Amino acid sequence: MRKELNKINQNLNKIVKERTLEFEEANTDLKSSKENLQKLNMELLMANTAKEGFMSMISHELKTLLVPARDYLEMLMRQKHLGELNTKQEKFIHVIYRNIIKLEYLVNDVLDIYKLDIGKLRLSKKLVNVDKLVKITISDLMILTIDKNTTLTYELKISKIVNVLSDQKRIEQGFSNLIKNSMDFVPKDFGIINLKAEITKDNAFVQFSAEDNGPGIQINEMDNLFKKFYQIDASLTRKHSGTGLGLVICKGIIEAHGGRIWVNKEFEPDACFIFTLPLLNDKEEKVL
Repeated sequence: MRKELNKINQNLNKIVKERTLEFEEANTDLKSSKENLQKLNMELLMANTAKEGFMSMISHELKTLLVPARDYLEMLMRQKHLGELNTKQEKFIHVIYRNIIKLEYLVNDVLDIYKLDIGKLRLSKKLVNVDKLVKITISDLMILTIDKNTTLTYELKISKIVNVLSDQKRIEQGFSNLIKNSMDFVPKDFGIINLKAEITKDNAFVQFSAEDNGPGIQINEMDNLFKKFYQIDASLTRKHSGTGLGLVICKGIIEAHGGRIWVNKEFEPDACFIFTLPLLNDKEEKVL
């Protein structure tokens, strides 16, 4: 009996030693995995930092090249400074100028998309008057409507004293992107874009909308419109040379303000984009 007990005890000790060794090996592997994970996180952080620095450097260098080119073209377009241009020269300079402006927009869009991806889109929020916000945005885009023979109207169903807490430049950028998107698709020479602003029924948001008489959007396309680089139709992409970033940036800006953006599926056969911004209550506005 004692021999059997000793044998059982030896077997148990052997099993304990084996399990202890396996546990120590597993613990070592776990420690190694943890160290590898920390190393990987550090490498990812360094890669993101390097990527952010690279993006900032590239955008800065591109802007450094584009700004003087744009400024000199503007001087040529004034004509009083460097002499008058004939009709053909003036036409060519306007073409160059428009493409430089498009390139500047593209550089800014790519940088903004990157900032949205890494959660570093900076906002400088302050009280912004909705009435002035809409009118400034429209005023800045009037020259584009003239070039494209498009009628841009607005309808404000709110008091002139209504304010929202927002980064005015960013909201103007988002609004402008929506309007430029509409301008690309409305009929040539008789395009119509109507902007509206009103308070939602629950008095929690200001709701903005941009309606146009373009070809409309298929229901199955609507959910994809706010995805990066998405284009509704390849033929339209070639025609309008868009990058598919404008609406994505709109979405990022609006959501960063606590609002949301969508396509009105009931607005047919034309297109209507809607976005909201939180409305301050009386207590919040007094604190500010």
